Amino acid sequence: MIEKNSILKRTFGETYCCSDSYNKNLNFFFEKLRNGDRAFVTKFCETALRETGGYWAEGFHLSRVMDRDVYLKKGIEVLHQDSYCARMAAVFQKLGFDEIKQNIFVRKLKEYLQNFGEGRIGRISLFYPASNYILERHDCEGYVRLYAETIGGEVAKQAFSDGTCREMLELLQSAGEAVITRFRFQLKDLYSGISEFPCEFSMSELIYTYLFNKEMGELPEDYLFLAQIKGRVPHENVISTEKVRVENEAD
Repeated sequence: MIEKNSILKRTFGETYCCSDSYNKNLNFFFEKLRNGDRAFVTKFCETALRETGGYWAEGFHLSRVMDRDVYLKKGIEVLHQDSYCARMAAVFQKLGFDEIKQNIFVRKLKEYLQNFGEGRIGRISLFYPASNYILERHDCEGYVRLYAETIGGEVAKQAFSDGTCREMLELLQSAGEAVITRFRFQLKDLYSGISEFPCEFSMSELIYTYLFNKEMGELPEDYLFLAQIKGRVPHENVISTEKVRVENEAD
């Protein structure tokens, strides 16, 4: 599923880091990063982003969906309260709930997003692991279980976790299938606002990834690149969608 280090081929690789003079600058960055010089690292990453904004990178998105090909057909949408709740209302209807229960469930989703959705609204979270290890780990329930166990993702899982909607939660976890979607994005689309994974953090990780790979040959199997991007991913930038298995889930 995961090609080791393949993200590098589409970000810096030989194109951005080809000259000896620039490699020396990158090595200088590496030393600053090791020494914890955040001011220098931030400025360096801002410069790097200006120079590489049009470069393409790849990321993965985990989810549980009713239709495995939905992203290939329509792309990946950013999280917005109204559109998310409309999509979930359609799911509730498809699962056979009447309009009264649909409204109750939608209200719970809206309440959760209003209280806890600030770090998710208007962006898409992505990751890129160096190997399958991160998908199969069991601590923190694993990324597959966290993001792809429930239709509606982490938002629905948390919103319905208080026990009052147990029937709904169980249905959302048994319907559809868990998928991992691979897509491409441009570095200029990294989310630049207040974020769990700030743009400068993601850029420094990309540079670190390149340098580590250059010096050590390959990344540790538990390495994980994390980022958030602004705007939707159009369907033409979706590369593939593959079914994944959630632990204890029947095939």
